[in-house]
Amino acid sequence: MRETTVPTRQFTHREFALTLSNDAYLRYQSFNNADELKAEMLRLGPSRFEIGPMYSGRVSTKSSNSRNAGANLVRTIGNSQKIEKH
Repeated sequence: MRETTVPTRQFTHREFALTLSNDAYLRYQSFNNADELKAEMLRLGPSRFEIGPMYSGRVSTKSSNSRNAGANLVRTIGNSQKIEKH
């Protein structure tokens, strides 16, 4: 039986960016759990992916056209310290 792990905000609020084989670049991707991430990777077959910053809100609700897209960016330093950019 597979053990279920509840994802933390460090996963669910993290931005993933994908480069597809046709050079399309998808930003602001976020996932509820590792199974969603895996399914999307298998579906899209990206040639490259990047693990980006963690935001204070859900990444998928942000837009690259939004003036405040980076306003709630949370930077993690080390394992336990955070600096919030406002």
